[in-house]
Amino acid sequence: MTQKINRYGDRDVPLDAFSQYMREVTRVPWLSEAEEYALLECMKQARAEWVESSPDAHLLAEAERAQVRLIEGYQRYVIFVAKKYVNQCRYLTFLDLIQEGNVGLLEAMEKFTFEPGVRLVALARFCVHDRICDLVWQHEHVYRLPRHLALGVRKMIAADDRLFMQLGRDPSVEELARDMKLAEHKVRDLIELRQVGAVSLSMSVGENEDCLLEETIEGTPIVLQTETEPSEASLLVQQMLSTLPERQRRIIELRFGLSEEDGSCHTLDEVGQHIGRTGQTVSGEEMKARRSLHQAFAACYTQMRGERVA
Repeated sequence: MTQKINRYGDRDVPLDAFSQYMREVTRVPWLSEAEEYALLECMKQARAEWVESSPDAHLLAEAERAQVRLIEGYQRYVIFVAKKYVNQCRYLTFLDLIQEGNVGLLEAMEKFTFEPGVRLVALARFCVHDRICDLVWQHEHVYRLPRHLALGVRKMIAADDRLFMQLGRDPSVEELARDMKLAEHKVRDLIELRQVGAVSLSMSVGENEDCLLEETIEGTPIVLQTETEPSEASLLVQQMLSTLPERQRRIIELRFGLSEEDGSCHTLDEVGQHIGRTGQTVSGEEMKARRSLHQAFAACYTQMRGERVA
């Protein structure tokens, strides 16, 4: 087990996953602007040759090393952004936020167009914030809103706070609509979405509260399936997971509760203890696995769509 020396000189204090991740990140030197341009130029050449013809193996290796160096160089920026969202959701750990930010960083690198004079941080800032905001919003509420509605509610909350500081009182619907440049009925819809909450079926209703809410809901009874035959969706998931290497498949199963052992989701730290790796290694392997699954699912979807057309 990894050990560190505390202030009293003891060596028997183990490092947790987060501390070890932070220590490994701080070992990576800062990425200068000139070095970033050189790395991006190397990746640009490899991408251009990949489109035109089969690129040289040496150039591909150089481009892969350049991509790894860029990811390592932007790790501190991802941590800086994730730190702002630590206290916004009690169901997410700091490592979970960092991992989602790393996924956004990879998306930024894939979308980057290598224009002269443009730095990667301009696109990485948007993608990292976007991925972390979506993750926090999904875990913060019992229900999940569509993306455009969730963004609208967040903008409405920011406008409400800003007008409250300016006016010294709660702003009206007309003032919110004028500030957000939206119609008043759309602002009212956003206010209703913000105020709605989870309702329990065991809540007492009626004038005398003599009945439960679930007793007033009509519907056909649900018949539970006793058969243990796997569904089409589960077979598709197993087919997608079979395309991954053994370690990546095990990480995905433990992280998302797909394991047949307990069926529960595990944190990066728990998965690292289970397979004998650090939290940073688990995070990197999971990102690679998710990208592979995305490509495999896209290929499968294209094939199924072609069969339907035929």
